[in-house]
Amino acid sequence: MKIDGLSQADVKLLDILWQLDTEDELYSWLKRQTPGVQKRAKVLIELAVMADREEDLLDNDTRIGKTMLKNIGVKFR
Repeated sequence: MKIDGLSQADVKLLDILWQLDTEDELYSWLKRQTPGVQKRAKVLIELAVMADREEDLLDNDTRIGKTMLKNIGVKFR
């Protein structure tokens, strides 16, 4: 996954978020943060979800495209 435009602080925050194993751990961690950190963490979580969905869509589009090309006789590796 790639998210462009992150600051070093954002990267550190995402590193912390990735280490949390459950939603309960996430909510517990969020409650202990300042309102500013809570907001930024929620934005980063949304960005990560969006990036993940975009990857899924691109993978699906690639599969569909390859199938269409194969169906019309285009050969590729």
